[in-house]
Amino acid sequence: MKKSFPLKGLRIFLLILPLVLFGFQFNNNIRIIENNGTKYLANTIVVKLKYIPASDATGNVTLSSNLSSFLSSFNFREAKALFPDKLKENSSLSGIIEIVYDSDVDPFYLSSKVSRSFEVEWAEPRYVYELDYVPNDPSYATQYALSKISAALAWDINKGDTSVVIGIVDTGVDWDHPDLAANIWLNRNEISNNGVDDDLNGYVDDIRGWDFGGLSGTPDNDPMEDQPDHGTHVAGIASAVTDNGIGVASIGFNCKIMPVKTTRNDQRGPNGPYIVYGYEGIVYAADNGAKVINCSWGGSGFSMFGQETINYALSKGSLVVAAAGNSNSSGSHYPSSYKGVLSVASTTSTDTKSSFSNYGYSVDVSAPGSSIYNTWQNDTYATLSGTSMASPLTAGLAGLVFAQFPSYNAEQVGEQIRVNCDNIDNLNPSFQYLLGGGRINAFKSLNNTNSVSVRAIDVSFSDEAPGGDGDGIFEAGEVISVLINFKNYLNPTTNLSVQLESRNSYSSVINGNFNVGAVGTLNH
Repeated sequence: MKKSFPLKGLRIFLLILPLVLFGFQFNNNIRIIENNGTKYLANTIVVKLKYIPASDATGNVTLSSNLSSFLSSFNFREAKALFPDKLKENSSLSGIIEIVYDSDVDPFYLSSKVSRSFEVEWAEPRYVYELDYVPNDPSYATQYALSKISAALAWDINKGDTSVVIGIVDTGVDWDHPDLAANIWLNRNEISNNGVDDDLNGYVDDIRGWDFGGLSGTPDNDPMEDQPDHGTHVAGIASAVTDNGIGVASIGFNCKIMPVKTTRNDQRGPNGPYIVYGYEGIVYAADNGAKVINCSWGGSGFSMFGQETINYALSKGSLVVAAAGNSNSSGSHYPSSYKGVLSVASTTSTDTKSSFSNYGYSVDVSAPGSSIYNTWQNDTYATLSGTSMASPLTAGLAGLVFAQFPSYNAEQVGEQIRVNCDNIDNLNPSFQYLLGGGRINAFKSLNNTNSVSVRAIDVSFSDEAPGGDGDGIFEAGEVISVLINFKNYLNPTTNLSVQLESRNSYSSVINGNFNVGAVGTLNH
C-alpha cells in the first residue's frame, strides 16, 4: 500500500559537524575510544565480506591476498568470524568478521578504506555500549510499576508460559538467586559438563546460557554476573519467580529467563562494564529459542552489524526490546533506534517522563523505570532507575502477549503492546507524540482482541518534475512528493484513511488525504 503526497516549500538545512576525538580510556591495556560521544574499541574493525571466507576450526579467517596485502601496512594481526557456526550456512551473518591490527590508525579511518574493496559489503568500528541505568541506594520499596500497568488484571487472563523464553542480553544474571532460579532457562539439549557441544549450536555445555566475555575476554558457559552491576536487576523485572512467598513479583510470571552475558570485567566505564558483545548475544538468544530479547543498554553510532543482527533475530521469530537511553535527549540511540526494535522510554509513578529518559519519534512505548525495586546480585534486592528498568518490564509483558496470542509474529506482539498503551500526552505536554503510544497497559494488551495497527514502514522524498527540478536537492518553493509504504500488522481494516500533516514552519501540505479502504492483516 503506497501513497505519494506532495509538499510545498520544503527547506532543508545541512549542519556539518567536525569529527572530534574526545580521548581514550585505558582498561588493563584494552583501549576504548570516545569520539563525539560514540565509543568503540581501538585496533578493531568489523567487516562484512561479500562471500563466505575460508576458516579453521576455531573461526580464524584466511583473507584474500588483496585484503591481506592492504592490511599489512596497518600491522594486521588476525581476522576471526564473529559467527563461526554460520560459516556452513547461507546466512546473512556468514560473512561478518572481526579484524584486529596493531597500528595507531583510528578504526573509523581504516573502516572507510576497507569498505572501498570490491570484496567488502561494509566495514565499521567495533562499537561498545553503556548500561542504561541510574544507580540508587538499595532500599525496600513497593512495586508500584506492576499496579500502574494493571499487571494483576492481566494475570487473570494469562500468567505467561514456561515455553516463552526472555533473553536477558546484559552483564550476566545471578541465576541461583532464590527469586530467579526456578525461572532460569535450561538448555535441555545439552548434557551438563561433558565438554561436548551436544546440540551442535556452537557452544559447549551452555546449560543456562553463555558468557561471551568472561572476566577478561575468554568466553565460558557460566553467565553469572562478575559482580553486582545490572543484569540481575533487569532479569528480575522481566520474570522473577512470582507467587512463591518471597521477594518480588514480576510481570513475566511463568516465562523463562535466558542469561546471556555480553561483558568482560576488565572493560569498565563509569556506569559499569561495557557491553562489548551485545550483538553476538542477540544472535545467541535468537538461535536458542528466545521469543523476546531484552537489551537494557545502548549508545550513539549507527552500526550495520547491529541492524543486521536485529534483522536476523526478527527472521528467527524474536522480538528485540531495548531501552531508549538516559540522556534526556531526542537523538538516535542504538539498538533502540534500529528498525524492528521496540524502543522503551521511562516514566515515573505519576506517568510523567522520567527526568533522565530519552524521547522522540523513534520511541514506541513508555513504561515505569524510576525507583524500581527488584532482584540484585548476590541473592539480595535493590532499587534502581533508568530506561534499563522500563525495557525489561515491557519485555516481560511481551512474554505474556506471546503466550496469549501464539499465532502472532514478533512485530505483531510489539504492535499489540504499542496500540494498547494508555496515552499520557496530557501529563507530558512538552513531549506530545514523543513518548511512543503511551505507558504500557498489560491488561489491555492481553484483553483487546480487536487491535488495529497500520504504520509507515518506508518513506521516500522526490523533487521530480513537474513540481521540482529533479536534482535531488530540496529547495524553497519546490513541490516535493512523499512516497509512503504502509503495513497493517494486526486486525484487518475496512475503512482506512491516511492524513499527512506538517509539524514544522518550513513546509505545507498540498494534498495529504488518502482513502485506503480495506487492508488485510500483514498486508502492505
